[in-house]
Amino acid sequence: MDNQTYLDPGLPEGLELNNTGTGIEITRKWFSVLHIFTGIFALVWCGFLFFWYSILGSIAAPGEETYNFLLIFYLFPLIHVAVGVYLLYYSLCGFFNKTTISVDWENLRIKHHPLPWRGNRTIPRSDIKQLYVKRQESRTRNGISVTYDINLITHSGSDIKLVKGLTADEQALFIEREVEKYLHIENVPVRGEYS
Repeated sequence: MDNQTYLDPGLPEGLELNNTGTGIEITRKWFSVLHIFTGIFALVWCGFLFFWYSILGSIAAPGEETYNFLLIFYLFPLIHVAVGVYLLYYSLCGFFNKTTISVDWENLRIKHHPLPWRGNRTIPRSDIKQLYVKRQESRTRNGISVTYDINLITHSGSDIKLVKGLTADEQALFIEREVEKYLHIENVPVRGEYS
């Protein structure tokens, strides 16, 4: 029964649930249409910057005055270069990455892979008191954007964000329910919890 995929009719779209033989793994792919638009925008952005720097590189700098003048044009767009690199990397992560939540009787692990991303962590099972889902709203030009975070409360009272930015509440609620069910944690209401 190693690495057996559950065929659960209640499994939300975009999630995969596997029995590893020593625990369970819930995997969620990151890809959404947003990553296509972000990737195109990042390519155009970086393309413009490449064009900008190639023009600067072709200008001859015979004197020190010209060199100092051109230096401003080299340094000024550096923040734009950083934004372009971040957007391109974010888009690549969206195309290739997935988040795996692994649970066994010793630990709960969150891993974002294959491209590195912040948020990987391991929490000992003995520290876990409760999981809950929190609804997040943010205003955008097109209205209100809603996402869902999965949080964990430790026995010492710490509140740890495990997974953030899920766009489907059923994914967040499913993950919470399956982890609590596997670890035999009674679902107790938490202040500010989405249900």
